[in-house]
Amino acid sequence: MGGLLKWLRLVAMAGLAVMPAAAEEPAKPAAPGKLMERITGDELLSIVQEIGWAGELTVTEKGIPVVLGLYRDANGNEYDFQAGLYRCEENKGCFDIVLTRSFEAKRPATLQMVNAYNQSQLFGCAYLTSDGKLGISMSQTIQGGATRQTVKEILDWWREVMENAETKIAP
Repeated sequence: MGGLLKWLRLVAMAGLAVMPAAAEEPAKPAAPGKLMERITGDELLSIVQEIGWAGELTVTEKGIPVVLGLYRDANGNEYDFQAGLYRCEENKGCFDIVLTRSFEAKRPATLQMVNAYNQSQLFGCAYLTSDGKLGISMSQTIQGGATRQTVKEILDWWREVMENAETKIAP
């Protein structure tokens, strides 16, 4: 849990995510196959919807664009999540995508279970929330450029984390 969650809280509390810029043309959506230098909330929402997930774009009090998403698996299980965008510049988009989800686990998870999960995972990080829920997160950057397909692949890894984290943490 440690570092990432603390960093996210500090960024959110400090309002550092959105830096004002001179009035400029809004970012234009990248064409399929073309590199996106940054990603906007509208672009992320569009990609979420392209892969068949539900979503809604909102902005926090601190100006952080957030997609409130919902993924339904083949069995009808629902996974709600948030996709926040960080290191943003007004009208240009953002470099980082931070995906988070917290939920009531079917079986209690201990700190030792969460630590074991975190040590064994390539993607996804787990934590225990202050209100007793199980939390998972995954951070990715598109700094340097990414295609829409790359963002779809990031979301596919997130799907994998959402579907399997609970059974891997507290079997």
